[in-house]
Amino acid sequence: MPDLAFLAFIALVAFVQFDTLQPVAVIIGSMLASLGLIGLLLVPWLTQRVGSLNAVRVEDLQPISAFLGHRPPQAEIDDSQVPRVGS
Repeated sequence: MPDLAFLAFIALVAFVQFDTLQPVAVIIGSMLASLGLIGLLLVPWLTQRVGSLNAVRVEDLQPISAFLGHRPPQAEIDDSQVPRVGS
C-alpha cells in the first residue's frame, strides 16, 4: 500500500511540473518498469549469489570482522550444567 501512495505522490509532482498527462504516464511507466526489473531480476539474482557463498571463505574473514569490532555470537549455555535455585 505504501508503494501505491508513493506512485500517487510522484504522479502528482509530475503533473504539477508538466501540466499534462502524457509526461506523467511516461514517468510512472518508467518508474514501474525500473521497479519491476529490480524486484523480478536483480533481487533474485543477488539472493542466489548470497546463497552460494563458500562457508570456508567466510570463516577466513573472521579476523577482519574482529578488527572491525564485530563480536562473534556467544556460545549457548547447556541447561543441564546450570545450578537450579529453590528446587
